[in-house]
Amino acid sequence: MRTKTGQLKKSAPRTAAAILDALYKRPGFLIRRINQIAAAVHFEACGPWGLTQAQHGALLIAHCCPGIDQTGIGQALGFDRATTGQVLRGLEARGLVGRAVSGKDGRRRSIAPTREGEDVLREAGPSLERAQQDLLAPLSAPERKQLATLLARLCNAFNETSRAPVVRPALPAKKIA
Repeated sequence: MRTKTGQLKKSAPRTAAAILDALYKRPGFLIRRINQIAAAVHFEACGPWGLTQAQHGALLIAHCCPGIDQTGIGQALGFDRATTGQVLRGLEARGLVGRAVSGKDGRRRSIAPTREGEDVLREAGPSLERAQQDLLAPLSAPERKQLATLLARLCNAFNETSRAPVVRPALPAKKIA
């Protein structure tokens, strides 16, 4: 703030407690912290299957979008190219996804879950659903809905300015299991 003469006003010194309180109330700090907590809850739920959040997301996208390629999976999850490649290599090494040459473009590889990958999705699903419920347990039902609405609004407002915007993939017309 400036004085009438244009000089910067000195702000009153703050205590260390006030400075830390301000840090702990920052939206960016809270979002990063809840992401850490969500990752821990996810890891606990997926322990038996060893799936990270990124791997689970990639496996789900491959399941829901037959014929999708690595670029499409990355766009669907908001991952950069290197991260997407690392996640898919991990899934492929574990035999959870396979790559096949696309009929249209010999350089393009479509990604699909293997039978084992489909089994992991099916088996881990109930544990992951419980983990999401546990994560939101401190909130009432209306608060849960409000939180999801507000987070979606923030994501939508800043999607195009992020380093890797999310691009929702086209979905098949037919139902999948």
